[in-house]
Amino acid sequence: MRARIIGRLGLLALVGVSLAAVHGAVLKSSLSSVEAGRVLPLQGAEFHAGTFSLVLVGVFDEYSLGDVEIGESGTFSIDLEISASLRPGQYQVVAFSPEGEREAALDMSVAAASAAPEADHADAGGHAEAMGVEATAEEMVIERSMAGAGWGVIGLLIGLAGGVGAVLVRRTPVTEA
Repeated sequence: MRARIIGRLGLLALVGVSLAAVHGAVLKSSLSSVEAGRVLPLQGAEFHAGTFSLVLVGVFDEYSLGDVEIGESGTFSIDLEISASLRPGQYQVVAFSPEGEREAALDMSVAAASAAPEADHADAGGHAEAMGVEATAEEMVIERSMAGAGWGVIGLLIGLAGGVGAVLVRRTPVTEA
């Protein structure tokens, strides 16, 4: 019985792999991270002809980036404007077919928009110079404090968990194989 279940799961995995091969569409970018308020260059290949919706999918929200018309060549190249108000974090740029199917995805990191005015980023210190700050190698100390009562509650909870665990271990019957 167990072998049949494992065999069927293997067959389902094989079908899933072959279906993924049918949708061979690929999204690529020269950037793996983009600053909010900047432009993200995006290229697509191996798509079928049609109009595809590009969506930036985050943990909590989705942001429409617009539509792209793909011809018979199956390729496209577009510069997408990333909103300056977008929260920093991990996202996926997803291409949805006209039928609403997910055709391709690209992992993307979005960094916070800089508060500095447009600066020439050709030099290594572009952001630091524009903001009038200089980087240092000094250790940053972050103070943390917890009152004695807080530590007492934590100790009490750990003690209670240990006591409940000991009682449960003693009550569990041991069966020999």
